[in-house]
Formats: sequence, C-alpha cells, structure tokens
Amino acid sequence: MADLAAQLDVIEKISTHAQKVEEFKKLAERLFAAPDIGQLTHFLARLSEDPPPQGEAVPTMISRQVLQDFTVLLFAPGVGLSRAQVKELGNLLLAKLKVRLSSFEEQFSAVSEKMADILQGEEDWKGAAELLSRIPLTSSQRHIEDEYKAKMYVRIAMLYLEDDDETNADTFVGRSHVIIGKSEFTNLEVKFQHQACRARIYDAKRKFQDAARHYYELSQVGKATVMAIMGEEAASQANLDEVIEAQNLDALTKAAICAILAPAGPERSRILAMLYKDERTQKIATYNMMQKIYMERVVRAPEIKQFEKSLRPHQMAITSDGLTVLQKAMIEHNLFAAAKMYNNITFVELGFFLHVESDKAEKIARNMILEDRIAGSIDQIDGMIYFAQGSGALSHWDGEISGACMAVNEISQYIADNHPQFVFAVE
Repeated sequence: MADLAAQLDVIEKISTHAQKVEEFKKLAERLFAAPDIGQLTHFLARLSEDPPPQGEAVPTMISRQVLQDFTVLLFAPGVGLSRAQVKELGNLLLAKLKVRLSSFEEQFSAVSEKMADILQGEEDWKGAAELLSRIPLTSSQRHIEDEYKAKMYVRIAMLYLEDDDETNADTFVGRSHVIIGKSEFTNLEVKFQHQACRARIYDAKRKFQDAARHYYELSQVGKATVMAIMGEEAASQANLDEVIEAQNLDALTKAAICAILAPAGPERSRILAMLYKDERTQKIATYNMMQKIYMERVVRAPEIKQFEKSLRPHQMAITSDGLTVLQKAMIEHNLFAAAKMYNNITFVELGFFLHVESDKAEKIARNMILEDRIAGSIDQIDGMIYFAQGSGALSHWDGEISGACMAVNEISQYIADNHPQFVFAVE
C-alpha cells in the first residue's frame, strides 16, 4: 500500500497534464493485471475524493479521464476479479462519485449502467431499476441526447415491469412518451419497447381494452423494427420471416386475451371485430374462444376452464366483488349474450343462467345498464330485467352516427340563420 501511495505521489508531481493522465492509466492497468481489492480501493479514493485520505487531491479534469478508463477495466470481460469483488468496487466507485456528482456525472452514469447490467443478470430487477433511476438525465451540467434519455426511461420501465411494479413503470413510460412522441425521434427499437411497456402496463392495471389495442399495434411490426431489436449480425443469421411471424402472433394472442377479458359492451365488440377480421388470428391458440365471444354466444364452464390455462397470474386476480378477473369477464359476457336471447328475464333465472346468486346477477346487470354496455331496465318490484331490442354494438354505432349527423345539421342550421352570407343556394 505504501508503495502504491509513493507511485501516486510521483505521478502527481508530473507537470504535463497529458503525461500525468497517461501515467495514471498505466498504473491502473498494472493494478488490474494483478488485482488487489485494497490497492484498487486506495487508487479509487485518491482519484475521486477531495481531499483524499493522504497526498494531494488529483485535479478533476484528470480524475474524469482516469476514472473513465478505470470503469472500462473494472467491467472488462476478462478482469481477474470475482463478480462479488466487481460489485464491491462498483458500489464503492458509485458512492464516491455520488458525493461529487456535479463533477462526475458522465462517469457516474457509465458505472450505473454497468452495475445495472450485473444486477439484471442476477434478476434483481428492482435493484437495477433503482440504480438506473439515479442517473441525472435532466442535468444542466452536460448535454444529454433525447435518444439516450428515452432509452434509459424505457429500460427502467421494463425493469420495473419485470418486478411487477406497474406504478413506477408507468412513471418512466410517461417520461419517455414525451420524447418518443416527437417527429424527429426515429429509434425503432426504443419505440417498440415503449409500446410494449404501455401494453403491459395497461394489461397489469386491468385496462384490457387499451391493452388489446396496443398489443394489436405490436402485432404489426415489420422487418425494419425486428432488425433494429435483434441487431444486424443476429438478424443476418436468423430467418427473419419466422421471427417476425412469431413476434406478431405472440402480440396478437395477447391482444385477443385482453379483448376477451375486457368489459362486455359495444367498445369490446369493436375491438373483437377488428381482431376477428384479421386472418392471422386463425393461427392463435385462443381463436375458438375469441370467435365465440365475438359471435356473442354463451360460454360454458369447460371452455372457460380451458381458456384459463392461457392466462397470467394478474389476469386471474380477485376483484373487489370477490370474483376473479376471468369470472367477472365471463359473467358479464354471458349476460351480454343473454340480452340478445331474451326480451326479459327474472333475477332468479338470470342468476341460474350465470351460475351466481340472484342478487349478484341483478347488481351486475344494473352496473352494465348504468354504464350503457347493455340497453334495458330493471323492475325490482317484479324482480325482472327488460332488455331493449337492438342493444348490440351495431345499434350503438348507428346511434353514434345518428347523433353526429344531428349535430352537423344543427350547426348548418345555425350558420344559415346567423351567417346567411356563407350559405350558397343549390340550384
């Protein structure tokens, strides 16, 4: 240790800036050639602390360059240190750089990324995300490209999603959205990852209609995007057509599952229609279930049991009314189908039809009527539900068009009455 301190003192006395930097780098290389934690720690302290434990402080301009090379050596593939030792030195380096963050932002960012790679390899998703989130991306001390910011925000979001923390993931996806939404942003890989994060967040938050739309968009990626994700070398060695088809069918499957789990009603019917008309859906495992839902047919228990095998844990979570996400979706769907089969039905019969208690059947029907997902009325005195004819998606769509036409007509009439000079007579 004394010998190392003496070597550092000798280098510090060199008057030429470039030569001093070169000698520090050579010393670092010698230390890594036969690595000793104690010596490497002492070297770090001398280069990064102000004042250091002993000797004179190294000027910041020199420290930046030397620590940049020290980082490369520390995380090099063939370094003669164990993973635990690399992590120990990496954490020590981060701690020392953080104290003088305004002077070492670039070095702090580089070390944080390397340490995050290690944590990610150990599947410590939360640790890696928290480490990357400490990188100063909005600093005024240095210019940071928008592409780098977006890449970091999306990577952090992906790590939080792996840790099932959609709340924090949503925060960082929101930050990246501002950048990725710019017309000049062209990084296809980051755009794809951002879209995938949004779909997964909507899925995790049980906003299944939004999730289905985003997954469907992901199912339409082309060759350029896949090549950007894989890299040119990997893409050149793979059958791109097979890779693209596999990726798109996976996203299409997720879109179909989310559409099936979405609240029954006209909006879901439009999403299902979009998926059903896509010929590729005939290749996915959930096609038969999706077809039955789209056709508004009653789904039986064995079919639900089979479909359940394709769901992920959060899609089987218990909702506030004591039902799982799947149970609630299927009950609502069967009620939606019943509205097409019956003009009216008693609470008891509906409960029997849905395999739930009559009061729960009434509550579900009431909520769907109030949310305009089915058209009908409830007679609590007689214990009856009356379904209005034409309560399907097509009728709802016709109503929307009719309303739009009436609004246009009212605007035209207002212009004719108040600004006749803008109205031309039709001969």
